[in-house]
Amino acid sequence: MSEPDPETGPAPEAQPGTPKPRRSRVGRVCLFVCGLVGIVLLVALIGLFSIRGKQISAPDWLRQSMSERINGEVEGAHLDFGDMAVVLERDWVPRLVIRNLAISDMRGERLAVLSDVDGTLALRPLLRGQVQPGTIRLSGATVRLRRSAQGNIGLAVGDSPKTVQEAPSFAGLIQEMDQFLLRPNFTALKRVEADNLTVQYEDARARRGWTVDGGRIELTRTNETLQLRGDFVLLGNRGYATTLEMNYTGEIGQTAAQFGVSFEDMPARDIAGQSPALAWLEALDAPISGALRASVEDAGALGPLNATLQIGAGALQPTAATKPIPFSKAQAYFTYDPNTQSMQVDEVFVDSKWVTARVEGKALLVGADQGWPTELWSQFRITELSANPDDLYGAGGH
Repeated sequence: MSEPDPETGPAPEAQPGTPKPRRSRVGRVCLFVCGLVGIVLLVALIGLFSIRGKQISAPDWLRQSMSERINGEVEGAHLDFGDMAVVLERDWVPRLVIRNLAISDMRGERLAVLSDVDGTLALRPLLRGQVQPGTIRLSGATVRLRRSAQGNIGLAVGDSPKTVQEAPSFAGLIQEMDQFLLRPNFTALKRVEADNLTVQYEDARARRGWTVDGGRIELTRTNETLQLRGDFVLLGNRGYATTLEMNYTGEIGQTAAQFGVSFEDMPARDIAGQSPALAWLEALDAPISGALRASVEDAGALGPLNATLQIGAGALQPTAATKPIPFSKAQAYFTYDPNTQSMQVDEVFVDSKWVTARVEGKALLVGADQGWPTELWSQFRITELSANPDDLYGAGGH
């Protein structure tokens, strides 16, 4: 064994950490890479937050791809897109915005042009390359409703004379929409909103037509429950406007449903032609406010119709040759059973200078089973009466 040199001291021992410098370099590289990735992620996150809620115009290749995919899933029509943009919503759900959407049939006939359409897309199907809208919002559409002399309801879009759908009733038209929502590419659709609608209603049976501007419709789907709400304002040649609100509730794929209509200041003769139970209103010249509630049974037949009518000042005039009988107000509550073509009248109240009366009873609509009543047979019990025909008794006479 050698002795240590007293001059230089003991010989240095070999250090066990000889490879440490290499591991330190690897660690520094890893730290650098991690830092770089963190910076990239931070920049990307900042970029995502900066574009969230802003419209980004889709490039031509994306617009073409989306157009081909959407048209491949729409049957019986072709869609042409104007500008297309993508918006990342606050909840990170992508929203597609389309300007000047043109809808044509398979022959190239233009059906409608919508100025503004947008909707959110279901994220998971989108990652698989499937376009499944979650919500749809549109504006500026024109919808034409037609009722034939036989009572069938037809629906057309835009200025095209072509009827897109036709059904025996409004409820039947909703059932057609049910089939549309049952398609695989619309299973994620939860809401449809439409505003600034122009609705043209042509009634061949009543030989009348109405046009409504600025209408709004909202359709919501919760599980398999479908709800439809709408409100409209009708401006006519009278000194008042008519407002309408409608609602519908049913289960997708099932016939049974409930629906109702509420209205304010609708001319009596406009509403008289919409149901056999209201045909007697043809004799009135007055504004009516009220509500109608009805249901559709499982077999598709119309259930009882419940009506509440508040009639403003006007006149009773069954024919043009009849002297008008003025009244200040009236009201009626009744239920119409289409199976028996009969009405259960809970109350009819009339207040006028000549007579004030309150009655209740029953009525039978003769000929309603052929489509429209020709006679009204009734049996009423008078519960209140005060009469002064043509001021026969003078002031205070009864």
